[in-house]
Amino acid sequence: MDRLDTLRLFVRIVDRGSFSAAAADCGVSRPVATAAIKALEQRLGTRLLQRSTRHVQPTLEGEAYHRRCVAILADLEDADRGANGAVAGLVRVDVAGHIARTVLLPALPDLLAKHPALNVHLG
Repeated sequence: MDRLDTLRLFVRIVDRGSFSAAAADCGVSRPVATAAIKALEQRLGTRLLQRSTRHVQPTLEGEAYHRRCVAILADLEDADRGANGAVAGLVRVDVAGHIARTVLLPALPDLLAKHPALNVHLG
């Protein structure tokens, strides 16, 4: 399992609160997931997850690492989407009513048809 797969697995474990569920989501066995997280914790030199027989919770260090991993994975997905020229996300525009009615609103249907993953909020 490479570092990126391990990050995805770690995020999934925290999100699901379970090694078994996260392993199934990621298409690996529970022992593989356990070994990957143990290796990650050894490499980082800190415990990321507090384990019990029924639940898994991140430690304080694990919570901070989880936030960073989520941001890294989101940036990677944005980079992948941007590689083909796709535009995605939320655009907030505050504009005078006359300009909105005469310039922006007429162009909006074509823009949204061309970039369906784009969300526009006019104010």
